[in-house]
Amino acid sequence: MGSFLKTEVLGYLGKDPEVTFSASGSALCRFSVGVTQKDMDGESTQWVQVAAFGKTGENCGQYLKKGSQVLVHGRLKVSTNEKNGTTYVNVDVAANEVTFLGSADDGAARNPRTSRTESPAKSNGSPPPMSDDDIPF
Repeated sequence: MGSFLKTEVLGYLGKDPEVTFSASGSALCRFSVGVTQKDMDGESTQWVQVAAFGKTGENCGQYLKKGSQVLVHGRLKVSTNEKNGTTYVNVDVAANEVTFLGSADDGAARNPRTSRTESPAKSNGSPPPMSDDDIPF
């Protein structure tokens, strides 16, 4: 049996998503999701960088905006970097599925929509599968 790493992130977009297209026309949408947690020490927000590909990326770019609430299912990647003597931890997710939950002002929370990346075997006309080398983080 193989192994896998899957995660779920529920939070709000910190800024409008950015969509770019590859030479073959496949979409890549990047956005950050803020996850606020309360504990005995107070409240803190962690930021997760998300990359959505293909039709899911197109949908995210079209329907999401700063402040939108989303539930992201995907593959987790954690990395560290050091800058000026301080170590930073980066948490990134390659999205397989993004559920648009909306925000208080748009009413979408009552009618959530899901954008899902189809597996290559099931897709018709979808972009070609991407390798780890294609993921931007």
